[in-house]
Amino acid sequence: RKDYREDIALVVVMGSYIYNDTHGRSDLDMFFVPKTRRGRNVSFTFILDDIGFDYWDISWERLERIAGYEEPITSIITEGKVLYCASESDRRRFDALKARALDASTTLDFVTMAGRRLEEADGDYRRLLQAQGLSDARMSSVAIIHKVAFALALVNRITVKRGRGKLKQEIMDMPLVPLDFATLYDRVFLCDDIHELQHAYGQMLENTGALIAREREAHARPCSFVEKLGGFY
Repeated sequence: RKDYREDIALVVVMGSYIYNDTHGRSDLDMFFVPKTRRGRNVSFTFILDDIGFDYWDISWERLERIAGYEEPITSIITEGKVLYCASESDRRRFDALKARALDASTTLDFVTMAGRRLEEADGDYRRLLQAQGLSDARMSSVAIIHKVAFALALVNRITVKRGRGKLKQEIMDMPLVPLDFATLYDRVFLCDDIHELQHAYGQMLENTGALIAREREAHARPCSFVEKLGGFY
């Protein structure tokens, strides 16, 4: 595989190994940045001795979007550990993305992004309300919890770091948590009635929206009387 070094800019490991939270069959997750068209062909997934290995390609352009919190996986940049760099310029480029992702100084921007993610979850909720049965409802509702988690991470100006198995505790450890979140979280996964599921998700979205609204009001930029009347006169 030495031939491919000229085709790869960077290799980063992520997941349980960087948190020292592994067991005998923990999978190994890595991503790399290809430098050439041939480099993209290196991506592969395999199982060796019952252990899964994921090695997937991701472009610099997509990393830029992730660093800007356009996707809920920003922790692969903020938490990922660099295993290989082709050049010092590649290292600097990744470090710059990491610094950008870690910059949480623009509070209102994060609150605004959180609101957008919650709006997306509202669309999934409307589909949930149209579900024809519990199985269909559960399939429709998976996206809701991920978008709510993303919105809460944004309003807290942090990243979601772990998988769904530890998502509840990760959210409960955040400084800002919606009312009754733990109870509603358990209910949406454990209830076996479609109407209860719909109601619990509706309440979760309402409580999350209230939290975001409070943070938006708390951090809103003061504006003058003239600005408030802009467009009326």
